[in-house]
Amino acid sequence: MSSGKAVLCRYYRNGAEVSDLCPVNNKSPTPIPSPGIGRITAVAKNNSTYRTTCWLALFYISDIFFIIICNVGNLIKRGMVGVGASESSLEEIKKTLHESETKCHVLFEKSIDPVLLMDNGRFIDCNNAALDILHCHNKDRIIGLRPFQISPERQPDGQLSEEKEKTAVYLTGNEMDSRFEWVHRTFDNTDLWVQVSLSTISVNGKLISFVHWRDITERKQAEEKLRTLLAELESKNRQLAKAYEELKSSEAMLIQLEKMASLGQISAGIAHELKNPLSIILQGIAYVQSSVEDGTLVDACERIKKSAIRADIVIQNLLSFSRQAPPSFSEADMNILIEEALAMVEHQMNLQNIEIVRNYSHRIPVVRADGNQIKQVFINIFINATEAMKGGGTITIATTAGSDKDGEPYVRVAITDTGAGIPEEIIKNVLDPFFTTKRGSGGTGLGLSVTKEIIDRHHGSIAINSEEVSGTTVTITLPCNPSKKENTLDG
Repeated sequence: MSSGKAVLCRYYRNGAEVSDLCPVNNKSPTPIPSPGIGRITAVAKNNSTYRTTCWLALFYISDIFFIIICNVGNLIKRGMVGVGASESSLEEIKKTLHESETKCHVLFEKSIDPVLLMDNGRFIDCNNAALDILHCHNKDRIIGLRPFQISPERQPDGQLSEEKEKTAVYLTGNEMDSRFEWVHRTFDNTDLWVQVSLSTISVNGKLISFVHWRDITERKQAEEKLRTLLAELESKNRQLAKAYEELKSSEAMLIQLEKMASLGQISAGIAHELKNPLSIILQGIAYVQSSVEDGTLVDACERIKKSAIRADIVIQNLLSFSRQAPPSFSEADMNILIEEALAMVEHQMNLQNIEIVRNYSHRIPVVRADGNQIKQVFINIFINATEAMKGGGTITIATTAGSDKDGEPYVRVAITDTGAGIPEEIIKNVLDPFFTTKRGSGGTGLGLSVTKEIIDRHHGSIAINSEEVSGTTVTITLPCNPSKKENTLDG
């Protein structure tokens, strides 16, 4: 233990004050030996309060106070009375403490990151960086506020800022540090994303919250922009995939069109070669029928005539299919066109005991169409329906009016039969040229192909829905102003 020196102090015993300690004869005290009991020559002034003569001396060694009680130079008690410092040491401590406080204040105020202090859930102080980031010019506008009061009503997760503040993060209520993201609202009404570092510190025995903000607004904006770009990229990829499928479909359609073009040229040549001889045959049959009275010959001529008419229809279909002539548009009433088409096949329907049910709307608008071509469409559909009901049945015809997604008016015709229906595996092919399930009974497979071609020229649509046993429905939709449409109607 190093040596010490006497200092001025007061010694108390039984509540009575004892005189100040001082060196004897103005001499410096003898250093206290380490640590055993010995004799000392440095004593304090005589304590006359006690009958027994006692000498008091107080020494400190390395800021630890010792009291020495002596009787005529003999050591009778020694003890440590406390920890302290000399006056010069106290001044040094005060100076160091002041310098530390000044340094902390400078760090708090000059920090480039926003720093705030909170007590009981309210801000009690903040630095200039916090004022700058909040676009606030006066600290008094922040002091006393709760975090949610400088936040939007809801956080990005949809939770109310006031409720989220209570249940989580901004009110730790303990000494645990936490870190989280939060959206504040500046005083000029701009959203501010910050990463909050929250810790609890003790000031004069009281716990307060030390809040550090880091501005992450640009990062969040970049993340949002990236999410938007990724969503757009995903959308573009879907569009690209769709375009690729459409391209494949268009390629298949082009191949089909090339086949149909070649087929059309061949069909046109055959049709022209057959049409004139067939016309002569029909004229000859008409002459024979008018010249004979024998019933057997008349019946034979009638059968020949029907076959010739059937052949003529096939030839007309071939010519229509091959010509692809543009329609000659004029205003037409769809109900009237249906009736005119029925008149041409009604005799055959009656022979097969087929009933016609008409559900016409009398408020449908007129349609700009080629009446002869549209009648050909209905004739082809009626013939197919009749052939599907060999034992009789019902054909229901319904007309309605409507408008498409662009507000353009259209007329829709639905023709339903009660025939055997079309198997699911072949319904997708029924509109293809020369596809037929009646090859053995004289079917050519051109009727519905010609029908679709005519509907396409009118910028309309045709849809076929069928169930085996329950029958088939053919739905035709024609725009009232086909010049404005380009095959955009739904079937």
